[in-house]
Amino acid sequence: MRSASSDNEANGTTIVFAFIEYYNATIAKPFKWTYQGKVLTI
Repeated sequence: MRSASSDNEANGTTIVFAFIEYYNATIAKPFKWTYQGKVLTI
């Protein structure tokens, strides 16, 4: 998001929250947690 794309801070905040709602409703998907709690070794 460009700094000049919003008129003020409140409008920018509204835009960000609107995007988050859109992303969560349409794009976001749950992920499968595969870590089993074992110590990771290198």
